[in-house]
Amino acid sequence: MTPAVTAAKRARIAFRLLEYRHEPGAPSYGLEAAEALGLDPASVFKTLLAERDDGALGVALVPVACTLDLKALAAAIGAKRAAMADPAAAERATGYVVGGIGRSAFGESTILKGCIVADNVATNGGADCWSVDVAAFNGNLIEESLDCPATLHGVGAILTADPLLGPLQDNGGATHTQALAPGSPAIGALTNGTLCRQADQRGVARTALCDLGAYEAP
Repeated sequence: MTPAVTAAKRARIAFRLLEYRHEPGAPSYGLEAAEALGLDPASVFKTLLAERDDGALGVALVPVACTLDLKALAAAIGAKRAAMADPAAAERATGYVVGGIGRSAFGESTILKGCIVADNVATNGGADCWSVDVAAFNGNLIEESLDCPATLHGVGAILTADPLLGPLQDNGGATHTQALAPGSPAIGALTNGTLCRQADQRGVARTALCDLGAYEAP
């Protein structure tokens, strides 16, 4: 029983478990599952853990028929380089054995550092986080925190503020981002310099008082 299943049951969320018999000699868990369950491999995802050049771990969700582009991942998470995580380190970080690792939206803790959580469109009542154990560190902006757990309210967290995000679009870099409009409370808000990454998601250098989120405003 995974933490996700336990949390879904506790929250009375309707779901369906899909089961199949694993063959030890199968070269790929994901492709084996898709074939056994009669699913399109493009609709079945694997969770991969990679290690940044500073030792931090990052998570990527990739269709089981595809491989992870480590250069693209490094650009997306603001790192110079990324490599697949050591299996033992991945198992320690997630509590799962390799082949069944996941960071579910339900039932697991997620650490936020210098992040923006806003504009959720899920049908859970409108809050930007809901029934999730989130451990917050200095400097996070949560636009609507009504249903966020108490653990979210960490030191220096900015709550119930509109981040004034622009549309998701090409602002430079390998991936699309949402620019911060002038007057956004996220601009220059990360006063704890130890949490500032060297560059934002586009590869643009951060300033001394860096911005929250993936985009460093000019």
